[in-house]
Amino acid sequence: MSRNAFRAAIAALCGPLLIAAQDAPQADVEAPYTGPPADEINYPMPPEWAFVHFRGYELDFEPGDFSYIRGAYPESTAQEQAQWRALSEWLDQCEAVAKFRLRAELAALGIPRFDPAFVAAPYLCRQVPTPQRAFTEVTSHAEIEAALPAARLVYQTLIATSNEAISGFTVRPAGSEPVQAVSSPGLADEIIADALRWELLLNVFEWTEPGYGREPQLRLSPDEIEVLHAMVYSQLVLVETLNVSSLKDTIAEQGWPSISDVGNYAATKAWQIAYNTNNLAFQVEAVRAMEPLLDSGEVEKRHYAMLFDLVHFLTTGKQRYGTLESCVDGRLVTDPVEDAVGLDARRAGIGLQPLAERLDWQLDC
Repeated sequence: MSRNAFRAAIAALCGPLLIAAQDAPQADVEAPYTGPPADEINYPMPPEWAFVHFRGYELDFEPGDFSYIRGAYPESTAQEQAQWRALSEWLDQCEAVAKFRLRAELAALGIPRFDPAFVAAPYLCRQVPTPQRAFTEVTSHAEIEAALPAARLVYQTLIATSNEAISGFTVRPAGSEPVQAVSSPGLADEIIADALRWELLLNVFEWTEPGYGREPQLRLSPDEIEVLHAMVYSQLVLVETLNVSSLKDTIAEQGWPSISDVGNYAATKAWQIAYNTNNLAFQVEAVRAMEPLLDSGEVEKRHYAMLFDLVHFLTTGKQRYGTLESCVDGRLVTDPVEDAVGLDARRAGIGLQPLAERLDWQLDC
């Protein structure tokens, strides 16, 4: 792909309307939204010198040798430092535009406010590992370069083997009951593969850190682990974005994938995709798509309650079913709930145990 063609692809995505960070209004303002529709709010282009790190028409970010980050460290040249400042400014602007765009998306869905602290930058910007996001042990670009060969070998092996393994999954998880009869087995397999690809990437962070009374599964140095995490992070953001896009298309075409359509396992994986994304506007669409299926038993009520609570909490500051909890001074505490008096009745109606029983067996955190 030529540089001009690549720039054209970025321009097509970013469009002509660029909202400067200082022009983006406070995202959580209660006043009615009066700005342009979301599809007219586009993201700024990255600095031209950084184009080499984006690949394909999908604009997937490739850290490569992490040369784009060299200017963040003291041994860099004045030019490299200027380039890093330009990239940092672009990332900041991209995040500001994301909040402005999300407000437009939510306004179109009838939601006047949200918690701006929750907003993640869009895929184009969020896939870029930065020192703040990825590196705490590393103190120089030379350390990144030294750690890169081992980290890259593990990363490439992980991607190759996970793709091969995922291709063998079906609507039945290993060791479960006989294959469940479903009306859309192909869709079920796609949902399962999408969700498992994300989970395998996420597991890398657990495999490389001590915890749960065991040693890390991958023997890497701290620098190698951070470089590996940075590479996995970019891929994780990509997979999350693709999964949401695919599930969004499914909802638009046929509604939420029901249990009779795809089976219990795939239906759970679809819910996990919706629950774990940072795309709040999509989560609103997902919980609304699930709601009509509650009475028929075509969705798990507890899944609906958990996604509803997440969306409701981020857009009103309170939850309805008490499924969100925080760890405070080593104790599990329920996040703010609307109409606390009727909480247990609502939980019973959705198939959840009384809140006191829920907290009784998991108080420490």
